[in-house]
Amino acid sequence: MARAAANRSIQLQPGARIAAQGHYGPLEVVEVDLGTRLAKFRTASPEGPIGPETSLPLSMISPLSEEDNHRFWQMLTQNLIEELRKESKLPKFYRNFSIATGEDSTGDAAVYVKLFVDSPKGAARDSTVARWNEFAHLVQDRLLQLRLSRQPYVFLGAA
Repeated sequence: MARAAANRSIQLQPGARIAAQGHYGPLEVVEVDLGTRLAKFRTASPEGPIGPETSLPLSMISPLSEEDNHRFWQMLTQNLIEELRKESKLPKFYRNFSIATGEDSTGDAAVYVKLFVDSPKGAARDSTVARWNEFAHLVQDRLLQLRLSRQPYVFLGAA
């Protein structure tokens, strides 16, 4: 059972519903891979994704609703966190993240990633704040490198 939970292709909730250039019908993202910058998707059905798995560059798919945008960015950010863990760049003070999608102050599509970190009791030392900021900048830089339609904003919160 624990082995099945570790398998990234198994989802507890449906993936993002998307439109993909050159593909028709209801499509559902089953996996994102930031290393190759691909989204894998299948035909969506009430029982879950069916049919052959197809891949397209992340930049060529469009989530269909705000809820789908949220699911899509949740998958992207989770994949990024796993990449950072494998690269030994995930700091010990990191605890979790949350995602919000919407528009920024200019009216452009945006995604807000809140990184939850352990906070010390009392005032944080400058070196601690510097490490937190370095981590937030790393996450934002990796998301910007994807060159997707939403501007990513990354900020910190206490766990």
